[in-house]
Amino acid sequence: DNHDNQRGHGGGGDVVTFKDPKRYKFAVAFMLANDYGFTRVMSSYNFNGDSDGPPHNADYSAKDVTINADGSCGNGWVCEHRWKPIANMVKFRNAVVGTVKGNYRASGDHLSFSRGNKGFFAMAKNGNMNERLQTGLPAGEYCDIIHDCASKIHVDGSGMAQIVINNGEEPIAAFYVGGHGGSTGNNGNGGTHGGTQAPVVTSVPATQGPSNTKGYKRTVIFIRRQTMPGQDMFIRGGLDHSRITGCVENAQTSPCAIPIKHRQMVETGSYPKFNGWKQGDNFLDWYGA
Repeated sequence: DNHDNQRGHGGGGDVVTFKDPKRYKFAVAFMLANDYGFTRVMSSYNFNGDSDGPPHNADYSAKDVTINADGSCGNGWVCEHRWKPIANMVKFRNAVVGTVKGNYRASGDHLSFSRGNKGFFAMAKNGNMNERLQTGLPAGEYCDIIHDCASKIHVDGSGMAQIVINNGEEPIAAFYVGGHGGSTGNNGNGGTHGGTQAPVVTSVPATQGPSNTKGYKRTVIFIRRQTMPGQDMFIRGGLDHSRITGCVENAQTSPCAIPIKHRQMVETGSYPKFNGWKQGDNFLDWYGA
């Protein structure tokens, strides 16, 4: 859903929203468990009419988002992203990234599948499930993340587990290798046990980080600039002269210059030029480059 179609604008006026919590948790949990597409999690405010604005004070400034004891939002804010089944399924999706569905089973009101050898997901529309299923996970004890480890799931050496769901409002179960409070199995890398083998990730040699970095913090700067092939880019910067007095061209003594460290890049392509330019360039300042 989005802020338009949850108000009946588009989507045929029949979009599942936070106003139907059970179906909404079902839908978002399934989306996050699946291996399809680019997911987006909605966060809303309560409304009655389709033109209602966000919760506001008498002067029409937006109300603060207050957090209730159970972690949900107050003051008119819905915050679906904080609902435990949704927030915890985001962790599930991150944990199983790069895997595909396996051991898929849909029978009546029940649906379940594994994600490679990293995670398993099940849902029961009628609120109840008690089945022995192939999870594709390594043996061990796992934590049902949907309900903050209120129950544990034991996976045997063949990857089988008894999946029990007994919850009318949140009839979902999900667990993954390394999940909070759970097991990593007998083998932290997992085994197939009848599930879909997780893809092999080929690593590339990492560039060597700067040594002696005590007192330094890594900063990432994104720059968008139209350039021509073969052009090089240099950056000037430092502390604002309007905030610091005594800035001078000598970076060694200027209070506006920021000490920097360089990474050692691989000696291929254009990196040799970088490795040459960085020699003696130990400060980010407004006069250099």
